[in-house]
Amino acid sequence: MGRLLLKTDKKHAEIIAHLLERGEEVYRSLLKTETPDHIPTELIGNWIEWTLRPWYLAKGRKTTTAKDHKCPVCNCSADLAILEAADGKKYLACSYCEVRWPAPRLKCPACGTTDHQHLGYFFVNNAPEQQIHYCQQCKTYIKTLDLRHCAAMKELPDLLLVRHLLSHLDVLAQTRGYTGLAEKITGLEGRKIC
Repeated sequence: MGRLLLKTDKKHAEIIAHLLERGEEVYRSLLKTETPDHIPTELIGNWIEWTLRPWYLAKGRKTTTAKDHKCPVCNCSADLAILEAADGKKYLACSYCEVRWPAPRLKCPACGTTDHQHLGYFFVNNAPEQQIHYCQQCKTYIKTLDLRHCAAMKELPDLLLVRHLLSHLDVLAQTRGYTGLAEKITGLEGRKIC
């Protein structure tokens, strides 16, 4: 829920404040069933986040630029990269609202280095589509799905599913001393963010 409060859009902040103020009442009326006397704030927060997600995605479809690792819609950090099947063009995906935006292939989204000697990637044996792109300079990594190795895939699956399926890469990268981009930027190094 705290991520919602980081947003800079004033109208968006007003909507969230109103929903939080009346969230329990609204949530109870939507359930139309008996509910406990108190609904946990986390549940209301999750409901608000999922309610607003389509708005973020619609707004994100109109966005073509972003500043490095920050989402152009909600200002959260990317936690996933996707390389297009046709030309290998790189897109970053927001860890919060799932909006995607183009990014340079040979540039660390955390520190901005373009020195190819500090940038690299590795993948698990027999799975070249599942990659970790890392920067030796700032010791940051980002999970990457390389669609050039996924000929059978007609369209990109849900990003939440992709994150789950690539979660083993977090363990692999962290055992090699790297910190995930979203964790490093938000100051949550060493802790898993949802």
